[in-house]
Amino acid sequence: MDTLTPQAVLTWLLDWTRQYPGWTGLIVFGTALLESLVLVGVLVPGALLMLAAGALIALGSIELWPTLLWAIAGAIAGDGISYWFGYHFRDHLRTMWPFSRFTSLLQRGEQFFARHGGKSVVFGRFFGPVRAVVPTIAGMMGMTPARFFIINVLSAVVWAPAYILPGVVFGASLQVASHVAGRLVLLVLLVLGVVLLTAWAVRRVFVILQPRVDAMVTRIERWGDAHPGIGGIGTALVDARQPEVRALLLLAALLLVAGVTFFAILLHLTMHSGRPGFDTAIFQLMRSLRTPWADDIMVTITMLADPVVDAAVSSALLLWLLYKRNTSAAIHLLAAVAFGIVLIAALKLTLQVPRPTVISDGISAFSFPSGHTTMSMVIYGFAAVLLARELAPLKRRLVYVLTGSWVILVALSRLYLGAHWVSDVAGGLMLGLAWVALLGIAYRRRPSRALRPAGLIAVVGLTLATVASAHISLDFHAQRQRYALTFPVRALDATQWWRQAWADLPTYRDDLRGSRRQPLNLQWAGTLDELARHLRRHGWHAPTPLTIASSLTWLSPAPTLAHRPLLPQVNGARHEKLVLIHDALIHGAKDAQHQWVVRLWPAAVELTPARTPLWVGSVSRQTLTHSLYFFSYPLTDDDFDSPMQQLTGALAGLSWRMAQRPQLRPPNGVRWNGDVLLLRSPDVSR
Repeated sequence: MDTLTPQAVLTWLLDWTRQYPGWTGLIVFGTALLESLVLVGVLVPGALLMLAAGALIALGSIELWPTLLWAIAGAIAGDGISYWFGYHFRDHLRTMWPFSRFTSLLQRGEQFFARHGGKSVVFGRFFGPVRAVVPTIAGMMGMTPARFFIINVLSAVVWAPAYILPGVVFGASLQVASHVAGRLVLLVLLVLGVVLLTAWAVRRVFVILQPRVDAMVTRIERWGDAHPGIGGIGTALVDARQPEVRALLLLAALLLVAGVTFFAILLHLTMHSGRPGFDTAIFQLMRSLRTPWADDIMVTITMLADPVVDAAVSSALLLWLLYKRNTSAAIHLLAAVAFGIVLIAALKLTLQVPRPTVISDGISAFSFPSGHTTMSMVIYGFAAVLLARELAPLKRRLVYVLTGSWVILVALSRLYLGAHWVSDVAGGLMLGLAWVALLGIAYRRRPSRALRPAGLIAVVGLTLATVASAHISLDFHAQRQRYALTFPVRALDATQWWRQAWADLPTYRDDLRGSRRQPLNLQWAGTLDELARHLRRHGWHAPTPLTIASSLTWLSPAPTLAHRPLLPQVNGARHEKLVLIHDALIHGAKDAQHQWVVRLWPAAVELTPARTPLWVGSVSRQTLTHSLYFFSYPLTDDDFDSPMQQLTGALAGLSWRMAQRPQLRPPNGVRWNGDVLLLRSPDVSR
């Protein structure tokens, strides 16, 4: 790879998997094996990697059946090795390293096996907390090898398709979306990957720390006895009379990690002048992934964390806590929100880090730390602490996973919209996490009234839904404009454009999928209405609008293009502004497999002296393509010469000429001789 860009990484990955299917199969085998291997499976995000393998199948990089067989074989081997450990070492395994460090996990596996018997081997493949130990427990409990082998094979045959086929469907949807906007696909993959990794990391924190709590308590007590002067702090934290020792230690660990990380980020910003390189790299990456649809989604997410929504949610929760007479929780929540606001303002005024783009003034003009990210972590993180106290350990984990995923989405929306540098978001996450952990320790060490989980969820959820809906309905357009990318319009002399300056405009559609695959072989000077009226008189017409109902025609078994909506296409970060189609004619009869398409996008150019808008576009041919054997949709093919001949036959009455880009080398398969059709309205020509 010459440059490390999202397009280069994705292209390299797809090419590598096509060139080395054997190695790809071994990777799938190894992933399935490690995901099923005793203890190791706790650390391997096997489900996520199996979904990724399914997506590669849909994209045509690897084959379905060999991949399923590799995954099944890996799952059988992983569970088989795990079973052998338990069957061979039996109870002696409990004293062996590293099994001796996971006694709690082994106990849970034994309880699970005792409850479900042989079926636990099947259930264990899909039940995360004990998946990595159930086969070993089966061996320790004396399940016969023959019985285990049968159950192992049958469960693996079910497990592999259950994890891979959803990835195939997801990959097929990405393949369709990639023809619309490849940037959107990469953004979806990036966001989904970060959120899933966050959820996986939160779960693994619980799995790794919980078995070690007893040992940590013993060490802290010994250290406290050996250091009576300052050891009282640690001894108080793990006081055996406290029923929340495990939760307290988890919060203490989060406080330590988050605090150290925050001060490391702060130290880096204060000791190094200029913008860190990774800040600029992430900012440019996110800017390169901007698309109109993603802008709408990210603006919506960021508005869900606007100050007006945060104020409403925290106020409603505070009033509910007071109504429930839980004064301790109310005071801690008030401290969380108030100190968070003050600390954010103090850091912004002290450091005065400028934002990547100017979107605010006053204190909000400064960037570090991200207020949206910090307050989301503070408000929803402390709400999660309140809720988790009332739930069983397994449900607590789910609460923290969902909360962490939501906060990460808010953080990603700030990065995507260019409102913050990545150091601002990381600093905000760590600051909010440290403050929530500290308050969580303080709250859990004090007796307080029990809270109804359903009531807490209802108050937060209903307030968020109600206030956010009103906020978005009233202010979405203004916020959309606030975060929108700006495209400065440059002036160009009309005569210069007609003679030679046309060649300075882009050659290909600016998109990851369309890069050097879809030439911009049309330029129009004039209004879109004028061109549309002219082409309609010559048989061109608007395509069927893309709606949920019309897209169902893609499932029709009849292989025709009639009445099937087109996939829209993005050029850069802009929607197409004009789309017209013409049915292909072959030997006087309509060909159901082809149609001609004209698309136009703004060129951000005005021709002087009349300030005429200039548009760039493509004349292409659409064919019917099939995906996943059960639906087909129109797709731009690689022929850009024959559509040009069709369009030039409808230009009588317009001023036009055919220009050509010299020394062009289109990619393999693309049929384009470099012709660019220059069109201008009669007013411009005069």
